[in-house]
Amino acid sequence: MKHSTISRSVGACAAAVLLAACASSSSGSGGGGSSSGPVTYGVLSCFSGRLASLGQAMIQGAKVAQSEINSAGGVLGRKVQLVTGDTSCDVADGVTAEDLAADRQRRDALLWNFTVLGEAAGQLSDEIKNQFPAINWQQPARLRNRIVHGYWSIDMDILHTTATRQLPEFAAVLRTVLDSQSQQT
Repeated sequence: MKHSTISRSVGACAAAVLLAACASSSSGSGGGGSSSGPVTYGVLSCFSGRLASLGQAMIQGAKVAQSEINSAGGVLGRKVQLVTGDTSCDVADGVTAEDLAADRQRRDALLWNFTVLGEAAGQLSDEIKNQFPAINWQQPARLRNRIVHGYWSIDMDILHTTATRQLPEFAAVLRTVLDSQSQQT
C-alpha cells in the first residue's frame, strides 16, 4: 500500500476523532452571527494537560486552514475567525450523558463522527494494522456497527464514556501512527 493511502486513511481517523471530540464538547450555535461579519468557528480541545500535544496539533491545523481560507477570499466573501477553548481534557468539565440524551444535534453529530471513525478504521489495510498490533483497530468498527445497525438501542452512558475517556487515548495513539508514517517517507 502506498504511503499516501495510509496517511489518508489514518488522517481520516484523526479527522473523525477531532470532529467527534468537538461534537461531544461544544454547543451548536452555528457561529458567525450577522451575514456581514466574520464566519466564526472554534476548536475546543486540550491545549494544556495530559494531551496538550494533540490539542496543539489541532490548533496548528486550524490556523493553517484559517489562513488558506482567508487568503482565498474567505467563505462567501467573509473572513474566517478562529476561536479556541481549552478543555485540559478534564472529563468533569465536559458534556454529560444526560446532555447528550437531551441535545439531539450534539448527539447526532457525535454518532455520525463515531460512524465515520469506525468506517475509516475498518478501511485500513492489514499492512498498517499489522504494523501497529497493539492498537485495537476493531473497536471503532464495532462501535460504528452498533450505531448503524442498532441505533434505537444506543446507550448514552456508553457513548459518553467512549467520547470522554477512550477517544482522547485513541487520538493520542493515532498521532503516533501518523508521526511514524510521516517519518517513513
